[in-house]
Amino acid sequence: MKIRRYWSRHAASLEHQGEPWTITCFGASDNSPEQAHSDALDRAAQILRYLRDGQRPADDYAYADRPLREEILDETVEGGRRIAALTRNASGNVVLNTADVLFADIDDPKPGFLDRIAALFRGGRKEDSETPERTRAVAERNGLRIRLYRTRGGYRALVTSRLYEPGSAKAEALLAELGSDPLYVRLCRTQESFRARLSPKAWRLGLPRPPARFPWATPAAEAAFRQWLRDYETAAAQYATCRLVEEYGTARTEPRAVSVTRMHDRHALGDGELA
Repeated sequence: MKIRRYWSRHAASLEHQGEPWTITCFGASDNSPEQAHSDALDRAAQILRYLRDGQRPADDYAYADRPLREEILDETVEGGRRIAALTRNASGNVVLNTADVLFADIDDPKPGFLDRIAALFRGGRKEDSETPERTRAVAERNGLRIRLYRTRGGYRALVTSRLYEPGSAKAEALLAELGSDPLYVRLCRTQESFRARLSPKAWRLGLPRPPARFPWATPAAEAAFRQWLRDYETAAAQYATCRLVEEYGTARTEPRAVSVTRMHDRHALGDGELA
């Protein structure tokens, strides 16, 4: 799992093409603040070298493969290995990250022109009837137990009977079989974890984006974020992130997946409107 406990911010200046430039780099480490700071310095040096000499950064500095800048809220560790963690993403949402309990993010099909016209008369979108049946078939075909949840924009599947390595051929084959969003599949691969949003999206609550992002540049920036967070949590308490549709299959449950399921349901389920 590409989750890091310590983060460091480093700014560097140079003159490029006759103009002053300032770059800001973030370093990360799961071991110490010192390692995070060293990582930030190293990344800044790579970018400065690119700007000065035209030397491209090494592949391992690709931003798509970087750990996400997210504050760790809680974590579960077994045998010295982090197997689950709650983090807060750049949009302010609480996210559940798992090392081997598979979540699949499944978007509703995009409506065609006739579907949009029909929705005007129905007063809303037509409910997707294919995903539940597909999930049932996948569970039966693979001998799995799968919980299916309804989200605001689609579905979420959670496999509770088997563990999977993110990015592995078996995991990606199952995600494809379930109809998971390709961007989500790529995210799981690059971040080496499965992810599920547990709290409502702020814009669906009529709230702005957070005024600052972790790690905080200044104490004032963190204070502004904490005020936003209080407003967000007050509004979010009236909503739910998903609802359980059904559990398919009769395979024996995996203890770690059961633990993750309890964590997920405690935070994500509710009686309010989905957001």
